[in-house]
Amino acid sequence: MINHHPCKTMKSKLTDAVKSCFNIYFEFVSPLEEIQIVSELSQKLKKIRWNDSHFDKNITNYKEFTISDAKSFPVFYTAVLPKLSTYLYAENMLPVHVLELGEDGSISPHIDNKEYSGSVIAGLSLQRDSTLIFSNASEKVQIKLPRRSLYVQRYIYITFENCN
Repeated sequence: MINHHPCKTMKSKLTDAVKSCFNIYFEFVSPLEEIQIVSELSQKLKKIRWNDSHFDKNITNYKEFTISDAKSFPVFYTAVLPKLSTYLYAENMLPVHVLELGEDGSISPHIDNKEYSGSVIAGLSLQRDSTLIFSNASEKVQIKLPRRSLYVQRYIYITFENCN
């Protein structure tokens, strides 16, 4: 697993802010673990109806749930959580939630609410690569998140834009 600072070669205030708080861990889960985790999560997602819009209007066409017990998600609990706690340095973790975007689902530009997100945000990319864009009034920083990678963002609240 490689720890990578995605903005090493870029120069700007926003890039410096992202560099100071953002890490990517490639191949955080193996291809087999990914298949098992997706299968496990899909069982729950099948039972959830699609939502048109999130309460804060930042997410459209999605399904979401909170992982609350190890019995229902044994692979996730054994393959992800022990490694995740290593990279989060035993910080207080809020409950893990799963988000699935529909074909035309999207996450709009937003600033995460610290009350709901805590001081650390971590995301695991499953089934496809994705792009995360940080922006402010004058700059944008795009970060490619390869399939099976984990990103960890700490202590800084930057607008997320067009996460897909």
